[in-house]
Amino acid sequence: FLQKTNITRDYREDIDQVPSRVFYPRSVWARYTDDIALLREPEHRVAGVQCVNHMVADALRHAPASLDYLSRLRQPDVFRFCAIPQAMAIATLERCYNNPEVLERVVKIRKGEALCLLEQCHDFADTIAVFASYTAVLRSRVVADDPTAPALREALD
Repeated sequence: FLQKTNITRDYREDIDQVPSRVFYPRSVWARYTDDIALLREPEHRVAGVQCVNHMVADALRHAPASLDYLSRLRQPDVFRFCAIPQAMAIATLERCYNNPEVLERVVKIRKGEALCLLEQCHDFADTIAVFASYTAVLRSRVVADDPTAPALREALD
């Protein structure tokens, strides 16, 4: 969950490296272009955003396993150590969905939002509430004509 979130978020930073680093799976980006580097170009924006959305949907498939893992942690300090990055990941995926800025720069949550997440994830119930909040926002933003809309809706259920 965390690694796929970071890969999704870091598209532009990775593609701009010399030589380029490509962590988006070919099985995903090849559905939208013949050359992943073209997704950063304005004339390929629609395909680029659809590819980002595909990555968001794919990452969200792992949220239930992440939450299952968190549900098994009993020590509060260990729980928070693990839960806070997961909460930041769901917030980041919400920011990345349907966001052309991912193709231009690294999209991150704001520091204030990160601090709020630090304060909210004290136990499993709190963390579930955080996930529910971000998934509700994502659900409300699903674009009907996005090719990954069905997969995204399924991942959000």
